Amino acid sequence: MGVLRNLLAKARKAQARRAAVRSLRNEVQAATGINFHRRNKDNIGDMKSSPVGQFSCLEQFTPIEIFRCRAPLDLSRKPVVIGGGGLFSNEFFADHLAFILASAPRQLICWGAGQNTHDATTPSYPAILRDFDLVGIRDHGAPYDWVPCASCMDPVFDRAYPISHEVVLYNHMDFPGLRHQGLPELANAESDFQRVIAFLGSGASVITTSYHGAYWATLLGRRVVVLNPFSSKFFTFRHPPVLAGDSDWQAALARAQPYADALEECRHANLQFAARVASRLEHA
Repeated sequence: MGVLRNLLAKARKAQARRAAVRSLRNEVQAATGINFHRRNKDNIGDMKSSPVGQFSCLEQFTPIEIFRCRAPLDLSRKPVVIGGGGLFSNEFFADHLAFILASAPRQLICWGAGQNTHDATTPSYPAILRDFDLVGIRDHGAPYDWVPCASCMDPVFDRAYPISHEVVLYNHMDFPGLRHQGLPELANAESDFQRVIAFLGSGASVITTSYHGAYWATLLGRRVVVLNPFSSKFFTFRHPPVLAGDSDWQAALARAQPYADALEECRHANLQFAARVASRLEHA
């Protein structure tokens, strides 16, 4: 009976995989253009990293979870945007990116994605980026054009947020720190973007273990400390936060500084890149 159960379980898994492949192929076939990025509904940074919905040149693009790409597809007639998010030099995405490249998209564009190697401090970039038609990387100092996460375009950043706390804590759900220390606290599993931004804006300073927590707090003009940086992605901000550990975060707060021009600079870089993307798509 045990052998039979195992065979049945394998058959059901194989059937589910085939159904998933068919679903993805149908979705790709119906799409005018595709934006592959991480769409983890339990991580609002992933969900907000797509440039789709922010720019008219991507109006007809369909966002698709990059993990769904588990084999080459027919993309020869499709323009494809990769990003945003920390997709490069990260083993979790390497196979999926390889499948997308093997699918030979009509146009292949990186928009606001970046490197993300855990337990590392030095950024590195995969050779596959040489095969892209246009590359905009969110990491400052990379050997590519700097194009930060497109979430900066959201009008939520145009609002004023009164400061009601000296310090707030915004945790990455998988890498929490300073829990239960009496600080106002929120995690990136929150799905309401306006609530996240209002929370970050409520603090004069923000302590965070989240990449997007640091990015968004910086756009709001807040002082930012990244606690226990677990990935190389934290070392490539154009507007760098202060990096600290559990033992020195209070001293780090005194060194943190706001960047008054961060929002304008990030939006300007995205608008310039959008014009290049629009031109390339128009003449492809």
